Amino acid sequence: GISISTPEGKFIECNSEAYKLSDCASKEEFLNTPALEHYHDPKDRARFVELHKKGLVKDFEVRLKRKDGTTYWSSITSTEQKIGNQISYINTFQDITDRKKAEKALKKSEHKYRSLFDNMVEGFAFCKIITDENNIPVDFLYLEINDAFERLTGLEKEETVGKRVTEVIPGIEDSEPNLFEIYGKVALTGVSTKFELFFEPLKIWLSIMVYSPKKNYFVAVFDNITERKKKEDELRLHSEIMTNMSEGVNLVRLDDGIIVYTNPVFEAMFGYNPGEMIGKDIVTANAPADKTPEETKDEIMGILKETGEWHGEVNNIRKDGTPFWCYANVSVFDHPEYGKVLVSIHTDITERKKTDQKLKESEEKFRMLFESSTDGIVSVDMEGRIIDVNNAYLKMLGFSKEELLRLNFRDITPQKWHEMEDNLIASQLSGASDSVIYEKEYIKKNGTILPINARIWIIKDALGDPVMTWGIVRDITDRKKKEKEIFDLAQFPSEDPYPILRVNRNGIIYINEAGQKLLHIVDFKQIPEIFQESMKMAFEKNQITEVEVEFDSRIYSFTITPVKDANYVNIYGMDITERKRVEEKLKEVNKLKSEFLRRASHELKTPLISIKG
Repeated sequence: GISISTPEGKFIECNSEAYKLSDCASKEEFLNTPALEHYHDPKDRARFVELHKKGLVKDFEVRLKRKDGTTYWSSITSTEQKIGNQISYINTFQDITDRKKAEKALKKSEHKYRSLFDNMVEGFAFCKIITDENNIPVDFLYLEINDAFERLTGLEKEETVGKRVTEVIPGIEDSEPNLFEIYGKVALTGVSTKFELFFEPLKIWLSIMVYSPKKNYFVAVFDNITERKKKEDELRLHSEIMTNMSEGVNLVRLDDGIIVYTNPVFEAMFGYNPGEMIGKDIVTANAPADKTPEETKDEIMGILKETGEWHGEVNNIRKDGTPFWCYANVSVFDHPEYGKVLVSIHTDITERKKTDQKLKESEEKFRMLFESSTDGIVSVDMEGRIIDVNNAYLKMLGFSKEELLRLNFRDITPQKWHEMEDNLIASQLSGASDSVIYEKEYIKKNGTILPINARIWIIKDALGDPVMTWGIVRDITDRKKKEKEIFDLAQFPSEDPYPILRVNRNGIIYINEAGQKLLHIVDFKQIPEIFQESMKMAFEKNQITEVEVEFDSRIYSFTITPVKDANYVNIYGMDITERKRVEEKLKEVNKLKSEFLRRASHELKTPLISIKG
């Protein structure tokens, strides 16, 4: 409708649409009605006048009143013009009631949508696909995400919305190239899809449903299914374990001891054909020993009825009468068909028993060698607590065994060596070396400092975890004195019974008689090949290195000591044949120990948890 009015609110002119919108019977009725009476709220008329004072009134939305008292929404645009000598308002207005209702409904709908959107359990992302000049998807832009998206991915809304995925997750184009193809296909064709994938950039499994609300756009609704995948993997592993168990398994009725099930491994272990043991009394599996087979059965069954489980070694017998040892894990289980049954898992430990005997004999040999060694031998746990020493070690430090077993190796090591030893042990734990030889000092019981040469190596259990460290220690007080004497030229190296050389980068400067006799040096301008790599390291790192060489069935250790700022090294040789023999014996013993631990660990494991689910 169109109308002309004065600033005071008197209508001068109108068209038919104007008075019809106001439900007036005629133009005259409309013109005779003051403008104020057309407003539902008089304050809106005052606002209208104030807006005119500021300039053009455009799209002024207000509720107006009809003659019958009903209201409707109107949008008014009004300009001020001078007609004759009078200022007038030229008003254009239209009924926007339906639009306002639609807006209200939309707002209510949007509120419901936002509430649903924000409270979705699944992650939600509305995106626009980005293609290259060949219309191939190469990226996508995040337009909206919900709270669940942030929670499931760890990506914050402020750092995500309005950005390309290649900005939010750098490198995704390389780690997940198929994602662009999948999302692009949905956005460009409108064909929805659903899939699962391991999202490498975030290290999570996702179940994703993708659809396109309009071309070039897509919505991804997803859920983090990482935990579900883990459970599936556990179930798959459980199934594989049950299918491929290497242990013998049988089920025995608790009330009468009759065998109702045996797996193929159990049957082969006892020498029976498939199904042949079903229906037999479990007593047939027990070998006569200190107790009769019946007494063994009654004892185990009695414990099971009281406690519900039994674990231990049992002497079994095969069909052909051959006795053999098993370790059995037995527990009570409610079977849907057989009622209360005993689930028994048997592991043949006959070989382990033989190994036990060999280990016992080896332990005796080891203890004899351990105590008779002239070198000190010590073992410590991974916390550094001393757990065993030989007599030579006690004599070397002046402590009693009881005193040392209350100490940590740090207690007898000067502070300046702690960091170096920590680094050496860390290097061994990382697999950089099997053993390491180095020099350090001890604090004897009387407080004096003892220089020593040590070789240490770490012992691991059957699972590969470190459990202790062994060390062979030699008092090098005399050698240190000789080195000092040689360095100070206080005595001639020619008197030393072991090889001594002084070598620079060009060749041999000096070699004593013992060295010449052992090494047979002909060309003094050449560095002996056995020292070349170690000398190179000594010069480059300015640190003492050691090399072992065998001559005429004897093993020699050569310590290569760089002389600072002198551009040469002193090389001191020593016969370590006896020490190496001790080390080899220890390795043999530890190998047997490791084999024992490996077998024992395997046999003592109880896979009942897998059977019970």
